[in-house]
Amino acid sequence: MSNEAKELIYVLEQNGFIPFGLNMPISMVIEDIRACNYNYYGNKYASSNELFENSALSIKFKHNQVENPFWITIFKGANYREKETLFVAATFNEIIDENNNFCNSENTFYAKDCISKSNELFEGIESIKEVLAAFETTLFSGSEDSTPIFEDNSDALYDVIEELRSLLKEETLDADEIENLIYENKKMGDFLELLGFTPDDITTNIINGSEDELKQLVKDMKLSKDCLKQVNCRQKSYDTSM
Repeated sequence: MSNEAKELIYVLEQNGFIPFGLNMPISMVIEDIRACNYNYYGNKYASSNELFENSALSIKFKHNQVENPFWITIFKGANYREKETLFVAATFNEIIDENNNFCNSENTFYAKDCISKSNELFEGIESIKEVLAAFETTLFSGSEDSTPIFEDNSDALYDVIEELRSLLKEETLDADEIENLIYENKKMGDFLELLGFTPDDITTNIINGSEDELKQLVKDMKLSKDCLKQVNCRQKSYDTSM
């Protein structure tokens, strides 16, 4: 497990979002965590240009009783028919993509999408139901010695996602941004070659060089420039004397 994943899990544990005892490596491990807050416009009963702030947190589990990994998603926000809903659901398909953008159809989510609500039976369904029940208890019911996360705290999901934001991977650049970076890098490379640097110099000394190596490179360039000036002055003096 990467250090980033461990940090994400720690944040969720500290905020109580992972039910006690779930992350046991013998039977089940957390493979990924994704989260997003985003605006939704598609509610049937919304007034003109009314938007809703939706929040989604997805945790990917690998369970030794279930053949394929599955996602547990906590969703809060609006969908087509409801202006405000809050639930937890299990799916095999991802709801949030690897860049932490919401990617489910219609740009929203429904409780009926949970695989435990379908009529399809498969090996491991009872294990998934157990995980779901643990989350539902933690989030909505609480236990004898704990308070449910969403009791009198409607912003809990939004807040924990904001806390995760700095640890989550940055979104990938779009095509125009990538093209601009390629163009800028090429122009910079052309300029450095005009200064006398070879492609190997650029890679080894400028891109991958240490701070001390870069300082020495600048110092050498200044010396070379002074030497060139001296050569030019001597050449001019020689031309004048002839």
